[in-house]
Amino acid sequence: MILLPYLEAGPVADRFDLGVQLAYQAEACPEMIIANYACPSDDAAPRSFGHPVLTRGCRFAKGNFAAYVSPFHVDLQLLYRGALVVGGQSIAAIEDGTSHTIAFSEVRTRDDSLDERGV
Repeated sequence: MILLPYLEAGPVADRFDLGVQLAYQAEACPEMIIANYACPSDDAAPRSFGHPVLTRGCRFAKGNFAAYVSPFHVDLQLLYRGALVVGGQSIAAIEDGTSHTIAFSEVRTRDDSLDERGV
């Protein structure tokens, strides 16, 4: 959401309330496809992720770029930190330095609504 204004999607970013978790947003924004997040060689555009408990049934669009938050899974990001973590961190906290760190990567999606890759 925070990157959207820099990707010429400012009006979309304005629809989100940054103080509210995505699954609790008033408008149905999370399922909106952002063209800049999709690789033309992957069929991510029509795909989405939804889970009855994790997302409260809300559907989230899939894209092809992911932020590196942990070598394991997002729920372990504060124990095993990647470059970007919830709440932010200083550059000094990146142990191996910025020249040896991946912040974003391209990912492939799966046509499986319970697979969260690309969300």
